[in-house]
Amino acid sequence: MRKLLILLFALTCLLTACSTKECQNNKYVLDEFEYASIEIVDNNITDTGLTLKLTYNGENSGTYGSWYELQVKERDCWVDVEVVVDGEYAFTDIGYQVPPGGSFRLQVDWEWLYGALSKGEYRIITRVLDFRGSGDFDEHYLSAEFTIID
Repeated sequence: MRKLLILLFALTCLLTACSTKECQNNKYVLDEFEYASIEIVDNNITDTGLTLKLTYNGENSGTYGSWYELQVKERDCWVDVEVVVDGEYAFTDIGYQVPPGGSFRLQVDWEWLYGALSKGEYRIITRVLDFRGSGDFDEHYLSAEFTIID
């Protein structure tokens, strides 16, 4: 009986560790940076893209780029969407400067990178730099969730 209890306990620990590990596989620490936000606008979400509104309300300057990453929700865990590009790929290295109290819209078309998404819950991750001066900035990762219905 004791061996059975030990075996059940070990099996439970193993299964719990595996399911927890999957959710901890995120590469980015998403924070709620009080001076910046992203949101999906215009309800124009399709399986190949959407429009983001990127806002900065800090006292310095916010800098957004064209980089983003998509994740899909599977069993209450966020996992990377598989890339359809063979080989290496890159984003245009551009910085969109947003003054305090400013915002801009960014049209995101991910078909080249992820193809058309299937039905499910997703999030898009991007980053903002809280730019104080040359070499003096903090990097923050932000996300916005969306659903593909069809």
